Amino acid sequence: MRFANWLLFESSIDDTVLPELQNPHGGYLAYLHGKWTAKYSRSEFPDIEFSIIKSRKYIDVEFSSIHNPKLKPALQELLKVAPWLLSYDMTFDGHRVKVTDVLDQKEDPDWIVKYWYHGTSGYYAEIALREGLKPRVMTNLPASFVGGAKEGNPNLIYLSANDGNAVRFAAREANRKVIKEHPDSKPTILRIDATKLLSGQYFADEDSGKSTWKDSLYAAGSVGYRGIIRPEAINVHMVWKDGNWHDL
Repeated sequence: MRFANWLLFESSIDDTVLPELQNPHGGYLAYLHGKWTAKYSRSEFPDIEFSIIKSRKYIDVEFSSIHNPKLKPALQELLKVAPWLLSYDMTFDGHRVKVTDVLDQKEDPDWIVKYWYHGTSGYYAEIALREGLKPRVMTNLPASFVGGAKEGNPNLIYLSANDGNAVRFAAREANRKVIKEHPDSKPTILRIDATKLLSGQYFADEDSGKSTWKDSLYAAGSVGYRGIIRPEAINVHMVWKDGNWHDL
């Protein structure tokens, strides 16, 4: 069965679970629990998974950030057999971009990240804006992390390449720990100018399962940074209030 023929199932979708359909290109496209899934297992596309949500016209991406240089070739392969996806969006941990924007990305890896994002409480965001953002080993603050994730290295500041779900959770969790003593504090996401950080101070986020910071960025969209991030590199990006995130 050719890869392109798999899309014929699109016209007769029901609530049944279809088996995985193997293809000569080394991946599969399957309809499972209400969504199409195209997973590439070839060596040049390791661990990238697309879940196509037709009802909302987006492709949810797992095991890859938007900065992964393998993402664009994998997407181009998918579009060869499903060109109708060109009008869709893509989501990375809740961060939504257009398929066309991914295709327009530069090939040069030096473009990678202009800004990093860090979730914290409003109380400590104010301190960071005055004194800089410091690792836990210098502040003695408790760790804030998503359930199931590792606590992390207290010598590192964890940064995300987008303001998606993980950063938002971290901000809410950090704020929860200070709200009793600082009732006016609100979950806050800081935006950090990547051009003002030292390139040699990046390390892998342990939760990515990778050994280098670039591989960590490509797979998980997050890294660790060793050192103090100075106030001039930091701005408040979003604040949670009245049940919603508000841009600043």
